[in-house]
Amino acid sequence: MYSMNRIFIIILVFVFCATSQLTAQKKSAGAAMAPNMSKQEYSQHKQNVYKQALKYADLLTATNAVHDILSLEPAATNWRDTLALLYLNQQSFYSSVSVSQEALKENPENMFMREISAYSYQGLGALKQALEDYEKLYAKSQNIQHIYQMATLQYNLGRVTECVGSLDQTAAHKDLAQSEVSLTYGNQAQKVPMNAAILNLKGVLAKDLNKNDEALKMFEEALQAFPDFVLAKGNIEAIKNPKKK
Repeated sequence: MYSMNRIFIIILVFVFCATSQLTAQKKSAGAAMAPNMSKQEYSQHKQNVYKQALKYADLLTATNAVHDILSLEPAATNWRDTLALLYLNQQSFYSSVSVSQEALKENPENMFMREISAYSYQGLGALKQALEDYEKLYAKSQNIQHIYQMATLQYNLGRVTECVGSLDQTAAHKDLAQSEVSLTYGNQAQKVPMNAAILNLKGVLAKDLNKNDEALKMFEEALQAFPDFVLAKGNIEAIKNPKKK
């Protein structure tokens, strides 16, 4: 009589063998198909695979398809841009940094790749490199999102004077009234009006300097600007009911 462990091992071996055979068959079929195609036909086939993968939100298959396309068309910079964006959306930040930096070495003025580089460095926690990218972006774009990200990075790097200056520039920006930013509190992400986000960060700066009255005023103004502002509510609660150490 077989023990349960032995049955389990036999099942695993069977599954492994069956999977290996299927994989080999698929590879064999793919290899048989490719020689019958021109490079252009094979590239078009992979582009169709890419589109189908995106339809079903299968980013891994889409990424593999783009690699195949680039192996045939290494000079196709539009597909390299797509590859960087796919890596970024999968939070494969090391990979998206690598692709974007390769592109930026060729063309430092590529603002699309500069933005991917900035987001990727931010995702990796490489705040100094992210800030350098955002500074270059803002110099070209004058985009309110870029200057706000500069302010948050400057804060996290302890560059308080620069942070205040960036916040003042953000507050004076022509696009302030219609701009929003996504902020995270705990595990909750929330889109808030940019002016409320500025007031909240100014409150955090004041709280760090033990100016609790000034901080509370800023947090309350942020809440007036956006009554559902979860982060501002949490900051007010932290001042009014501080946790005992």
